[in-house]
Amino acid sequence: MKKAAIAVCTCLLLLLLFIGLRGAHDAYERRRAELEMQIAHYRAFSDAEAEYILRNQLDCGALLVYETEKRDHGYINPYFACQAVIGLLSDPTEERLKAAERYLRWHTEMLLRQNGRITDFDWEDGALTEKEPDSVDAYAGKYLTLLAAYVRVGGDIGAIGGWDKAVSLLLGILEDLSLGGCVFVDDGFRVAYLMDNAEVWQGCRAAAELVRKHSGDRDAARQAERFDLLADEILGSVETLFWDPDSFTYHVGISKSMAPVPFQGYASFYPDCIAQLYPAIAGLCGTEGRERALYGGICRHHDWEKGPIEDSTFDWSVMAYAAALFKDTRRLDSYLRYYADKAGRSRSYPMHTANAGWVMEACSVEIGLLREERDRSFFRFLLSGH
Repeated sequence: MKKAAIAVCTCLLLLLLFIGLRGAHDAYERRRAELEMQIAHYRAFSDAEAEYILRNQLDCGALLVYETEKRDHGYINPYFACQAVIGLLSDPTEERLKAAERYLRWHTEMLLRQNGRITDFDWEDGALTEKEPDSVDAYAGKYLTLLAAYVRVGGDIGAIGGWDKAVSLLLGILEDLSLGGCVFVDDGFRVAYLMDNAEVWQGCRAAAELVRKHSGDRDAARQAERFDLLADEILGSVETLFWDPDSFTYHVGISKSMAPVPFQGYASFYPDCIAQLYPAIAGLCGTEGRERALYGGICRHHDWEKGPIEDSTFDWSVMAYAAALFKDTRRLDSYLRYYADKAGRSRSYPMHTANAGWVMEACSVEIGLLREERDRSFFRFLLSGH
């Protein structure tokens, strides 16, 4: 009798366990289906931005900053263009790789023609007119980051004629602009900005890897070491010169006398708030600790996800990328709703192709996080408490 009771209890427990596991597995499959729908949503959003970027590419390979009614005129900013193409490569396809190749061939040609200090251009009736150089350091960092990203996702570096000469040229320029661990904007503009230095750090790290793996230059190993040295110096300056432990914020810049250009407060969205995020955005540091505190401070002072910031012309879609990095899906989704509504009405300035690139990168990060959750095992799903 006792054995029979034990057997009955055991059967009941196994039945309950089976029912519980079956219910949990159904929940697991429902969650995976939800995640697939969310992935499809972000991919569709990203694809729309990719189409916008691609239709603003000219036959020569250059990329317009923003859409115009006719393609007989426009404005080309190589810094914005690099960011747009980096966005394309965050979700690469054969068409997007080809567009990146065409852009890089054009950019590299212009870079060599202008001795490393590439300018913006006006585009009128098929002709390019050079404008004054802007930030030599940031433009260099973006180009190096894009070139490495192109190769990393399968691009043919051999198709970019003169890339090794361009990289070597930029290395010398960045070294000449470096002082005390900082890289300054240009010879005639002796301020070292945190945003620019974060981008130069990113570009130098990318270029060091690129040169080591793909350059046929006999001096390639030494060039890679020089890029790494520049990056190391910038990393040190971010901690010793730019970071202000008293205010628990970064200085916006360093002057030619090596005096700080201090943070003016959270009320100033650009450059002050935006600059606080660039070390994390460029991958120079993580997204925890003080970086998360800085992001939180910006979000407490600005509802950037709801639309334009009062003291800024641009929409600053880089904030969408920051939100994705900091796993702030609520603000990311809110911004994307605002962005989609505005883009649906008009793609005119100040909306531009670099915005689209940042949005593509944000969607790529979010898709990566969703895939990670989708692909976890049923056992891990149970351990997570659903």
